[in-house]
Amino acid sequence: MLAGPHGTPYSAGLWRLQLRIPDDYPASPPKAAFRTRIWHPNVEQSTGAVCVDTLKRDWESKLTLRDILVTVQTISCLLIHPNPDSALNAMAGSLLQDDYNEFARQARLMTSLHAPIPFAMKATVLQAKQRGEDPEMAARIEKDPEFREWRQVTKEKASLVMKKRFLPSSQTNADENMDDVED
Repeated sequence: MLAGPHGTPYSAGLWRLQLRIPDDYPASPPKAAFRTRIWHPNVEQSTGAVCVDTLKRDWESKLTLRDILVTVQTISCLLIHPNPDSALNAMAGSLLQDDYNEFARQARLMTSLHAPIPFAMKATVLQAKQRGEDPEMAARIEKDPEFREWRQVTKEKASLVMKKRFLPSSQTNADENMDDVED
């Protein structure tokens, strides 16, 4: 998973990346692709393939899996600094060079349509961001009404479970009352 970096048109998104190691590795480089649709100059629109020099022209068989994982960080950097000179999405590359504001508007729109942070993952993303990855993202998620509602429901369920567990058995049958509590 790759969270959109702060200060970019991708900041409100979360993408799934795939790193495929070929059978003849290390003779051939791994392939990186977005599995979540993204509008970006260095990502091929139909396949999600990413243009990263380390995995293409700069590939050397002596590179290790650790080097490849560092390359994944390079993909994150591409979200901060797209490179229109090696565009796989020519339209995005041209727009980036000609009209950054329109490029950013299109990237934000596509992010909101295809890569919004799923409700069930907002807490996880928030926790990751609170560990220092992106404090502004944590603040935005914290203000999100859906997240606040989810957190309140979670607290209420936890409170209900705790109350039922600590009531004397004459007051409640925990097995019967727990049926309506979701995990």
